[in-house]
Amino acid sequence: MLSGDNGILQKATTAKENTDSAQIKERIQLAYHSALAGGQGSYTKESLEDELEKEFTTDYSVDDSDDTSWVLNAKGQSVTIPAGKKGEEKVIGTSSDWKLNDAKDTIIAYIGDGVDGDTFVIPNYVDDNKIISIGNGSDPIWAEKFSNPNDFMSGKKLKISEGIENINKNAFVSSLGLTGDLILPESILNIGGAAFAACMNMNGNLYIGKNVQQLSTTGGPPFGSDSFNNLEIHMKNIPSGIALTGTTYTGKLIIGNEVETIGDEAFSRRGFTDEIIIPSNVKTIGENAFKAIDKSKIINNSSAEGYPWGAE
Repeated sequence: MLSGDNGILQKATTAKENTDSAQIKERIQLAYHSALAGGQGSYTKESLEDELEKEFTTDYSVDDSDDTSWVLNAKGQSVTIPAGKKGEEKVIGTSSDWKLNDAKDTIIAYIGDGVDGDTFVIPNYVDDNKIISIGNGSDPIWAEKFSNPNDFMSGKKLKISEGIENINKNAFVSSLGLTGDLILPESILNIGGAAFAACMNMNGNLYIGKNVQQLSTTGGPPFGSDSFNNLEIHMKNIPSGIALTGTTYTGKLIIGNEVETIGDEAFSRRGFTDEIIIPSNVKTIGENAFKAIDKSKIINNSSAEGYPWGAE
């Protein structure tokens, strides 16, 4: 073979490799867009892996170690995409500890004998059943096992697993043994009336996430008679004051950037200390939303009318 033929062969091989690499990247992109479409605009590591498996069968991976971008790898090629939604961690309980409704998607009672450690964890699975809700809408989850609420998880912190969407009416009412912070997972959509009312010793910080759509007052405000330190709230539309009535705070109010509406008397007479920053995304603030709060503590970055909304 002549030396010129070697050069031509090498160029042809390189061109084929480049074409193969481009085709692999196109297939990675196809898997990405399939996951995006299947998730209606969002995706998880698991859904991306499913689509890559369909496309390549083997030799693929998803690097989700970065918070802003993920890398899809297949057959020696890589494509960088925006970071997706982290999949929920599976926290599994057993039917010996948890009583479910007939549909097997709601925890209606804790029937176990206690937990090790300092945290009482509500699982997002019981056996093979995905849990969506907590509470039967009438009785607290401790009532079937404990006659005295002081005996229910005395001195324990509460952790509700990601993936649970609804906390029904009275689910934790008068859970006097629980203590510390109440950090609600981002998956929570609805909180029922008196869901956490009279949890006297749960006196740390209260966190209400951006996906919460409803704070029901049927049966009483969700956090009635409670006293927390800080309140951090991110729900888009903060309801009128009755939803937060009966709750006092000894620390800060932190209003998330996701908030657009603050209802009438939402934070009236709640006892907050320190500065309150109203983000620029807030468009509407109701009458007396900050009644009996020192207006010198309010930093208003919003375009909402009516300042100081009852602050004095």
